[in-house]
Amino acid sequence: MACTKGYVTTGASQPTIHLCVTTNSMDVNASLEGVRSESWPFVGYVKFSLYREATNSDAWTHVATLNGGYWANSSAAKKNITFRNIGQPGKTMRVVAAFYYNSNYTDSAGSISHIFLR
Repeated sequence: MACTKGYVTTGASQPTIHLCVTTNSMDVNASLEGVRSESWPFVGYVKFSLYREATNSDAWTHVATLNGGYWANSSAAKKNITFRNIGQPGKTMRVVAAFYYNSNYTDSAGSISHIFLR
């Protein structure tokens, strides 16, 4: 499992979050994991977006976005999401986990991005 280390900005601290991605022939699985020793973990909402390399430019093409819902404590439990039936074999792809303080997904706490080969 390949992971990228990132941070979320909260009012009290910057908890460390790892965004990890695994794939199989049909799905892309993304997992967020905090650090168990964080004294001020992230508590809020997560939205996951999947992108693939653009065919004719240096850009990303949006594939899908899923609301991951509420994450009660980044230091106690993982947050997982699966993008189902995603093809694109051999393409460079990117998962972005965006963090929010409210259920409307409008008050941003930052994001983490992980690039991988499908």
